Amino acid sequence: MGCFDIFCMLSGVSSSGGPGGFFEVENEYSERDKRKVASRLATKLSDAGNPELPPEQELVAILEQALTDLGDWDTGIYIDHDCRWCQEVVVVGTVRDHTSHQDVTGVRICRWGDSYGGFDEMLGGDGEWISELTQVYENRAVFMDRRARYYLQSWLVVPHAAVDAQSGTSREFWEVFFDKVKPRLPLRPTADHWYTSTHPDLDMGLMSTTWGQFQDHTINKSSVELVTVPTLEQAISQGLRGDGLRSALLEDFHMWMFEGPDSWPTRAESVGPPLFNKFVSEHSSSRGILPLPLEVVLEILVYTSLSDTLNFTSTCKYLRRLTYDETFAMILRRMISDGSLCWLRPCSLVSGELENAQPILASWVHDLGDGEDPFRTSDFPFPAFVYTCFVKSASMKSRRRIYDVVKQLEAQWGEQPKQV
Repeated sequence: MGCFDIFCMLSGVSSSGGPGGFFEVENEYSERDKRKVASRLATKLSDAGNPELPPEQELVAILEQALTDLGDWDTGIYIDHDCRWCQEVVVVGTVRDHTSHQDVTGVRICRWGDSYGGFDEMLGGDGEWISELTQVYENRAVFMDRRARYYLQSWLVVPHAAVDAQSGTSREFWEVFFDKVKPRLPLRPTADHWYTSTHPDLDMGLMSTTWGQFQDHTINKSSVELVTVPTLEQAISQGLRGDGLRSALLEDFHMWMFEGPDSWPTRAESVGPPLFNKFVSEHSSSRGILPLPLEVVLEILVYTSLSDTLNFTSTCKYLRRLTYDETFAMILRRMISDGSLCWLRPCSLVSGELENAQPILASWVHDLGDGEDPFRTSDFPFPAFVYTCFVKSASMKSRRRIYDVVKQLEAQWGEQPKQV
């Protein structure tokens, strides 16, 4: 069967910790692939019709050099290389127990992933780690890394008595969860999914283009077809070349997907006046909600996405003013407290996350009292904080992506699975 990577169902990161590089450039075949990627990116840039960009053939040469200059993870600006993701995982479903040589169905807490789709140690009933290989194969089981599983339990809101978001490592939670996802899993690995142990109905965006036999590199012929390149277009039109295009490539290829989702931005990293109009869609309608009292409208907005809220407030001058006064800050406060931006709060189930986030969040306010929640203070700059998290923070973009996957699962909880 050979070696292969398996991937966390929620984060999409492999059990070995994710890719080892941006682009493989070690042999003639990968050099040829690099030229194909550069050529495809050049075509996309040329199709944009920007008169400030060089001719397409010149763009190919510029992009080939930029891809070569990317280097390794060690010099990456987004990569968290301490393997926090794979220290401890939960495996749910049917796995191969190599001690008994039997297929076993159930819930296991495991750690230390290997190159054969398995984990070397399992948490025993007495709370001690024991050496026992747990093999995940044929997509009959799913695994979630240590943080992702706690995020799922904190953010998943479903009408089932057995699902308790505060239950920590509750086996009941995972048994119910597996009952829900099992009918959607393919019975055999396919060319598209390999041994991914991922949910085939979830939209994982560019993350899915990194899945293969191994999750070695992130820029490839598959990802270049899905990627859009607005940052790269702007950088090249400004005259940046070679290593100067590094940040643009990292952003447009969503390298933040592999960033640990637990590093909040400080106030010093604030990107200036929040320009929320960039999240407003050109096609939005809210006529059905206009007759409602303002108090009711504000209550509804708390539980809608930020982009939907901004779309709504863009429908008239009166509502547009909400994004420029204290009312919008109040909406964002509620969104973070118990609404659609709750993912911006530290997760109490993740060990150390509250303690690590507290001093960073405290940097956004003045004279914070001991033990006081920064989000509950009167002078917390909610618009600036939220805008920075959405626009600048690679870690918060990663965190938001995981939250979006949880919401996809939540929406599918009561649906009938597709036939596979």
